[in-house]
Amino acid sequence: MERRVVLFSGVDGRLDGGHPWVSMSMLTIGSALQAAGTAVLLIDPQVHEDWQGRLTTSLPGSTYFGVTCMTGPSIATVV
Repeated sequence: MERRVVLFSGVDGRLDGGHPWVSMSMLTIGSALQAAGTAVLLIDPQVHEDWQGRLTTSLPGSTYFGVTCMTGPSIATVV
């Protein structure tokens, strides 16, 4: 059985009038997992307009789910 990890970057800097935010922590973790042979799916609401649907269809069968967020207005995506 293939291991699959879904990583969700819940920060959307555009919500508070800022610029798009890149989650370096998610990219770092995802790269290490991928190098170890784990399938990694990164979902980012700044890139994927259908992020809720992607989460719904991707989580079943996943080995782990990782999420990152920051406090402030941009946390609204995670709620």
